[in-house]
Amino acid sequence: MNEGSREPGCRTLALCFCLSLLLRPIDVIIAPIKRLKGDWKAAFGMADVSPHDRQAQAAALRNAGIAAAQAGQKVQARRYLRQSIALDDGVEETWLWLAGVATTSQESVACLQRALIINPHSRHARAGLRWAQQQAEQEQSHDLTSTQVASPGHPLVTPASVPSRPYRWSHWVGAALVVWLIVLLTGGFLVVSLGTGSPVVVLPRPTPTDTPVPNTPTPTTLQRIETLHAPLNAAWEAKGWPECVRILEQIRALDSHYGGIEAWLIAVHLAWGQDLVAEGQLEGAVAHFDAVLALDADEKTAREQRVLALAYLAAQASYAARDWPKATYQLQAVLGLDDDYQNAEALLYQCYYQLGLARQANGELVDAKHAFEQALVINKGGTEAQAALEQVIFLLTPPTPTPIPKRIEIYIGQQRMLVYEGDRLIWNWVVSTGEPGRPTRTGHFQVLDKIPNAYASRWNLQMPYWLGIYYVGPSENGIHALPILSNGQRLWEGFLGRPISYGCVILGVEEARRLYEWAEVGTPVDIYP
Repeated sequence: MNEGSREPGCRTLALCFCLSLLLRPIDVIIAPIKRLKGDWKAAFGMADVSPHDRQAQAAALRNAGIAAAQAGQKVQARRYLRQSIALDDGVEETWLWLAGVATTSQESVACLQRALIINPHSRHARAGLRWAQQQAEQEQSHDLTSTQVASPGHPLVTPASVPSRPYRWSHWVGAALVVWLIVLLTGGFLVVSLGTGSPVVVLPRPTPTDTPVPNTPTPTTLQRIETLHAPLNAAWEAKGWPECVRILEQIRALDSHYGGIEAWLIAVHLAWGQDLVAEGQLEGAVAHFDAVLALDADEKTAREQRVLALAYLAAQASYAARDWPKATYQLQAVLGLDDDYQNAEALLYQCYYQLGLARQANGELVDAKHAFEQALVINKGGTEAQAALEQVIFLLTPPTPTPIPKRIEIYIGQQRMLVYEGDRLIWNWVVSTGEPGRPTRTGHFQVLDKIPNAYASRWNLQMPYWLGIYYVGPSENGIHALPILSNGQRLWEGFLGRPISYGCVILGVEEARRLYEWAEVGTPVDIYP
């Protein structure tokens, strides 16, 4: 075959080579630009961008690409995913999705191979690579059957292989690279860097639609858009969210297809909403989270923040309506998602306290006791709930009348217990009360309950001949014998007469047994300093 008859084939192969370059993963496409000056951003005169901002914007573009792919918009998905890779090419998920929307099986193979370099153990990438390779083989087989069989020693050239025939490839490859460079520069990437903390959005440079009239200063659409970059930068740095939105809407009005606008609006509305949450303006924050979700229904942070804000607002409404059960349920849901959201914990304490008062007023003393106990679980220092709990317990266990009045007197300063029947002193025993920092409370109490052998789970102690006398939060203090450790040894044996307990009143074993058999539920217990 003569040289002239080869020209159409050469042109076709050169065109294929150009197209294959455009379809290559984005890190391969921009490699020549990186080599021009060592820094592709500098080649375009762009500002430096921090790695954190690049990764954040890459994630935003990746999410946009995934959403577009799920919606069947493959062209838009490829654009977003390639822009994401331009910012961060080390994320396996981006390559997997780009492989799924690739225009050829060979491009899918290249993407999946890159995913395996990042994560050699990826089952998804390996399974997809096998499928894509099979598709590529089938396409190659189809091409072989639809063309003439090559002569031995001259294999057919695939788009991914290097041509081996002695044609004038330098001429056509050079032309293809020129075409590719022109496409890249005219339709390439405009990286907008908005300073430290600002999102870095890859905005494709649109083809100017305005044809300038010679010798007139009328700016093109592109020029008018580029003049808005600096004001947008300043507004972001100053957290001027309304101004950011105004500028972005102005850009969209100039060119509704200008790339990256949605990613910018998502970042601005999300930051605006989070600032309003910090200020306690939850209704306004919800409106901005809705704006984010209207642009990207899968944006995780906006979705979670919206749920939290709405749940807290609903709890506030229930609290204002004095619907205590509903308010407690809603606040528990809020704290389950974020245990430090607004003042939800303090509000939940008040809800339980008010619920207890309401139950007590209705004569539902057991339910009231439970509500006050729940309030003290949230705030152990809640004096209102503590006092209300003691009152309810007193009502639930009224003193039992006895034929002969009995009473127990305890003197902390003397470490003594005096036991009376009427006015007759029947026992005078040495005791040990609470140690410094855990003092036994003074006041007028009564025996609340009797347990032959109580168990203190907090300290893993057995407390024989237990007489409960008052509550400290959800726990109860009482009178009992020397406690028994898990190894059978008596704790504090030989130390009676000193304030050494954890708050209870400790007696000797025999004294405690006699007092346990003598006392009744309701017997007064008076504790003095």
